[in-house]
Amino acid sequence: MTQHNVNGWSVASHPQEALMGCSHEHVLLGDIGATNARLALLSDGVLGPIKYFSVAEFPRFPDVVDAFFGGDRQTSAVRQAALAVAGPVDEHRCVFTNCPWTIDARELCTEFGLVEVHLCNDCRT
Repeated sequence: MTQHNVNGWSVASHPQEALMGCSHEHVLLGDIGATNARLALLSDGVLGPIKYFSVAEFPRFPDVVDAFFGGDRQTSAVRQAALAVAGPVDEHRCVFTNCPWTIDARELCTEFGLVEVHLCNDCRT
């Protein structure tokens, strides 16, 4: 598994690798594009319902995650996330070229109490 440890956060280079090393208890999964964001929970190996969000309705990606969790920012059951993003990933961040969002793995860890966030360009998945 290709993982990088940055300031205590573990970030994998590919989502497939991210899921290979996790317990599958509760993992936030996402497919994030410039128009829509799709989020679901993988719980004990079972994929929950996929929720769709319009990018235009949210100023920042963490606002979408907050809406997905119903406003409970410290979701203790969810400790990891694997996100496929429609943009280049550099230094554990994706700055979208066709929408105003930046997705930062460290920011998500801090805001939601996550231990690991894995970002991957969706063309590589």
